[in-house]
Amino acid sequence: MLREIINKLVNKYGITNWNKISIILNRKYNINITSKECKEVYDNKEYISIDVNLLLNIYEEYPNQWNTISDVISKFYNKKVTNKNCYKEYLKIIRD
Repeated sequence: MLREIINKLVNKYGITNWNKISIILNRKYNINITSKECKEVYDNKEYISIDVNLLLNIYEEYPNQWNTISDVISKFYNKKVTNKNCYKEYLKIIRD
């Protein structure tokens, strides 16, 4: 569904207007996604929104061990999740 919405927005606003697309997704659809993540979805890269409780529980067990955290989360979702993605999601959580 997310990919379909992004494709429609790209058709309307163009392939380089990722910031605007991200803002629309956040405001209109209540989908918290960055402009870079919008482009990744459009380019058919996998986007995974990590569950907040899952990430915090794993972080408690492995504080600041982002490689280990990403491995555990990757196994949970059965998809590759990078340590950078985990860290970025963690920062979003603690800033909110």
